[in-house]
Amino acid sequence: MKSLATIFLILYIATALTEVSANVISNEDLQNSFNQLEETVKADQIEKIKLESTISNLQHDFFFDQNSLKQLEETVKADQIEKIKLESTISNLQHGLESFKNKSETNSKWIEEEQENMNTTRAIVTRLDKISRIGTSCSHIASLGNLESGSFLLDTDGEGNQSPYDAYCKMPERTTTVGKEVSYDFDHCNETFCSEKSITYDAPLPQLNLLVDKSPVCSQSITFECQSAPIMMLSQSGNGATYRLQLRYSNGEYFNVSSGDNCNKMWPQMMSDSFISNSKLLPIIAIRYGPLEFEWQKAKITVSELKCDPYEEQTLEDRVDQIENELVSVKSQINDKITNLKRHQIVQGNCGKGKLQCHSGKCINESFICDGDDDCGDSSDEQYCA
Repeated sequence: MKSLATIFLILYIATALTEVSANVISNEDLQNSFNQLEETVKADQIEKIKLESTISNLQHDFFFDQNSLKQLEETVKADQIEKIKLESTISNLQHGLESFKNKSETNSKWIEEEQENMNTTRAIVTRLDKISRIGTSCSHIASLGNLESGSFLLDTDGEGNQSPYDAYCKMPERTTTVGKEVSYDFDHCNETFCSEKSITYDAPLPQLNLLVDKSPVCSQSITFECQSAPIMMLSQSGNGATYRLQLRYSNGEYFNVSSGDNCNKMWPQMMSDSFISNSKLLPIIAIRYGPLEFEWQKAKITVSELKCDPYEEQTLEDRVDQIENELVSVKSQINDKITNLKRHQIVQGNCGKGKLQCHSGKCINESFICDGDDDCGDSSDEQYCA
């Protein structure tokens, strides 16, 4: 029994120790839970503080946004007002633009008309300026006081039927230049003189012929460029030649060109020969060449302006002197005829000294002869007068 009691006692003690141990653990858990609760409360407080701060910020931002919203509304209203003003301005501008466009069209037509009038006026002024600078030669132009080089109107035939023409007078040399330098490439062809080019001048050909005739020397320079294209070819015997280049002068005739030291060598590269024509048949009015059979052959010619040396024109004083001399000569011839009349047609007869007898026998003073009056009554005193 004693042992059983001991066992029960031991069991009781063990049970008590177990409960105590359990209580101890529960107290630790409670402490831990309390600590966790404390931390949670602190965290909640922190979150609360943050939340309050956020709420405060939101309230501040709300009031700020309200002010911004008001300012924005005012800005929008101002923009709407500006938009209305702008639309009104645009409408006015469109209306003004349309009006300006209409006026511009009218002004454009007026400007075009005025431009045409100005061009016409300019042409007239230019023509009048040229007319004021007209002369029969560059020497005549110089004698009128025009001492600067320039373009002038020349009328070589004076009061003839040909129109004046433009010419360049180089001062003080008084040389005359007419026309422009021209260049032509001859076409490939197989016949003799088959490629022909005409040369024209802005001047009547009779005027140029007269200019050449009056001038001591006139000339035109010619440059012939060639590649395997001769100007002339000598026969194998050397006694004859085949010509390929001809110049046509103002009389309408063609003349062979017999020079060509470089081109006649038929080099397969570009060469050239130059020469000057000072024929009295100038100006050159056409050139022709041929044959030029192969594509690798080339022939080109350049003809210069017509240049003439100065010649002296009669001045107005010289012409007046010439007319006066002619008048003196005519007057002398008339006086000789009157003297002859006095001597042979009407005789003194029996009228006495200082008087002459008419065919009718009437006597008149010698001074009445050929005075334009019929003093004899039968016109014998005026019959043989000039």
